[in-house]
Amino acid sequence: MSDKVMVMYLGRTMEMADSKPLTTGPRHPYSQALIASVPIPDPVLERARKRPVLEGELPSPLRPPSGCVFRTRCPKAQAICTEIRPPMTDADNGHMVACHFEEKQEMLVFAR
Repeated sequence: MSDKVMVMYLGRTMEMADSKPLTTGPRHPYSQALIASVPIPDPVLERARKRPVLEGELPSPLRPPSGCVFRTRCPKAQAICTEIRPPMTDADNGHMVACHFEEKQEMLVFAR
């Protein structure tokens, strides 16, 4: 449906890339959780797969957290995330990510 995808959280861009690299290899923990939440049409595979679970409270958009706005729910959050807002960096050929600890996460994607 689209050539590029931008993932936002509390009004801030977390990740932006061409649609295929973002959906098959998300790099931001929030993008990874979003992509993992897409159901697989095979019930056996759907029941067997593990998904990241976002814990913590959803912050108020009126008073977003300091530093990285996703840090209150992020499994990778560390002290730097509280203090410094991560800049958008080019992780790979125009795949932009705002995370101090980004890493590629291969995902299974099924055609609909």
